[in-house]
Amino acid sequence: MTSPETAAIRPETTRHGGASRRILGMVLRHYYLLRGSIPRLVEWFYWPMLNILMWGYLNKFLYLSRATPLLTFGILLGGAMLWEIVIRGQMGAMKVTFEEMWSRNLTQLFVSPLSPSEFLVSLVVISFLSTTVALIPCTIAASWVFGFSIFDLGWQLGAFYFMQLMTGWWMAALMAALLVRYGLGMEWIVWMSIWILAPITGCYYPVTVLPEWLQHISWLLPPTYIFEGMRQILNHQTFDAMLLLKSLGLNILYLAGSCGIFLYAFDAARRHGSLLQAGE
Repeated sequence: MTSPETAAIRPETTRHGGASRRILGMVLRHYYLLRGSIPRLVEWFYWPMLNILMWGYLNKFLYLSRATPLLTFGILLGGAMLWEIVIRGQMGAMKVTFEEMWSRNLTQLFVSPLSPSEFLVSLVVISFLSTTVALIPCTIAASWVFGFSIFDLGWQLGAFYFMQLMTGWWMAALMAALLVRYGLGMEWIVWMSIWILAPITGCYYPVTVLPEWLQHISWLLPPTYIFEGMRQILNHQTFDAMLLLKSLGLNILYLAGSCGIFLYAFDAARRHGSLLQAGE
């Protein structure tokens, strides 16, 4: 038997269309959220497209490769470890920026004597320490589980490590500039940004696998030279120092440019007052 209280409540829950109307309300809410945010819309297509490109080119490389399975395995694992340095290098710096924005602490930081350039240097130091600590167990695991030692790359490993970190740093400075200037609305772009380099730089396959027009773009990116250098050492036990020098030159150029962009964005954010509104 329906109590008087239930009878009084039921018309309230069904009067405006019931469950279907409430579900439609939720769908519409997220439709309007998506419609007003280009980064969210891009994210819908970004990851599927990225996966298709990367795994497609990797399969093409495996099909054309004449190397032994053991050598191919070493090349893939070595590429994965060097690629991880780029990711950790950027993420290590970006996590610090996000932490300060999520806790609404940026304003407090910059009313202190801390300058924007000192903030950038602190990101680099934290990124270097966090990446190094994170990769030590990965190196041990690769050697213990798979019998692959990244130290087989010889003295070049130290140079490769530093070049990959530099790539992570200039990407982080660019993304920090976006965050400082436009706020957390750019968060989706920041998380996606570093991955766009994966299929283009040839971390898992040679650049020659890419279409010719994409190869021209690939050679403009510093990690491409590092991955090619790694494959040269593992395949032929030789090393072309020009690959390292070209990577170094591009990294210095991009790092200087991205730091300049960050300082400009910071100054613009301070003039427009958006630094005060940056936060969750």
